[in-house]
Amino acid sequence: MQHKFFKVMLLLMVSNYTNMNASSALTINFPKNGSIIPDNKPKITGTAIAVNGGGSISVSLDGKFLGFATEIFCPPPQPCINWNITPNKPLKEGVHTVVATAQLDGNFLTAKSTFTIKKFKLAILSPANDSTIAGSVVVRGTAQPGSALAIQIINVQTGKSTLGKLKVDDTGIWSFRPARVILGRNVIRVTATSATGAITTVSSSFILVAPAGPSSNSSCCR
Repeated sequence: MQHKFFKVMLLLMVSNYTNMNASSALTINFPKNGSIIPDNKPKITGTAIAVNGGGSISVSLDGKFLGFATEIFCPPPQPCINWNITPNKPLKEGVHTVVATAQLDGNFLTAKSTFTIKKFKLAILSPANDSTIAGSVVVRGTAQPGSALAIQIINVQTGKSTLGKLKVDDTGIWSFRPARVILGRNVIRVTATSATGAITTVSSSFILVAPAGPSSNSSCCR
């Protein structure tokens, strides 16, 4: 399929855009510099200030030419371009650098973003499955950054449950400390909804026993 590329020239100052500097005339919006993402074929996107004429936006990835970006003009009267390009092949986990280049009055203008691709499997790390613990309970695990988690701790004997919700940060590591957990066998059920709407569920169980001797945290269990 033949792609149509709009020709653009980047300007540092245009109507409705004053005091525009080079870093805002050409930007990489995704992946953001310093970000950690799970997608190994990310759609690289950015913006540019433009008028008719000029040259295309070229993009390199890890020092190799990736291609010319597809360019779509913003709705009038904004003199800007939204551009994007997607790698042809999946990228390996690890650190990657993307550089966008455009020409401004004979000079080359660049934008750069370094990001990390890392796959995070939804998992409950602690309490370990089928383990026995005493005292307060802290549930820890991993999930894709940006995922929304719904956590449920269900007591097998009573059927009563404790609920929690949280959003996973860029580290991919999460933790949940319930206010109270009932003694006996409990089932942990974690449902993750990714930024793209994909839903994943994992579960495990543990046995909670009363701590030996006086407890400094009387709200841990009952």
